[in-house]
Amino acid sequence: MNPSDSGVKTLYLVPDRHCGPCTSCCKDLTIDSDELKKPPGVLCTHCVQAKGCGIYETRPEVCRGWFCGWRQMRNLDDSWRPDLCEILVTPAADENVPAGYPREGLTFELTGSLDRLTWPPFLQALEVLVENSIPVFLSVRGAPGYVSGNIFLNDKLAGAIAARDRGTMIERLRGALQACVDLPKKKIEFGGPEKA
Repeated sequence: MNPSDSGVKTLYLVPDRHCGPCTSCCKDLTIDSDELKKPPGVLCTHCVQAKGCGIYETRPEVCRGWFCGWRQMRNLDDSWRPDLCEILVTPAADENVPAGYPREGLTFELTGSLDRLTWPPFLQALEVLVENSIPVFLSVRGAPGYVSGNIFLNDKLAGAIAARDRGTMIERLRGALQACVDLPKKKIEFGGPEKA
């Protein structure tokens, strides 16, 4: 998470959509700021399960300025709340986007059951994004404290999506999922020379 101006960021939030009991970002994200350091897959010490942030009114700026894709994307309905769908939608890191694609993309991180890979709303979202050349990544959370596997999907799925061949699309997604799982995972080390 990177600190941002929460006053500006809130302009992009879907009206009347709130986190509710979802605490996915409190567990699934890496937070490396001066105010808070938390590895991925480890629940933030300030989080109170089923209630959210125990220091919400005084939470660090890095948390105030960050919102998941579900909070920002009106086309994702309530079933996409991260704790319900077990998919956390985040901005893709610019440095991971291949040349020839727009710099702004999305990462879909599977945070629970890997069976969510074939969830119809997820497949529909991928189809629309890939057809519109929006960079899309699949990520699978690693063990607590380790970087998640991350695979670029557009090139793998474009042909199947153009052909409207969902069977091949799912087969290629399963291959990407296995590649994510098989990627070597780097342990998050705060303050070291290699920050994740």
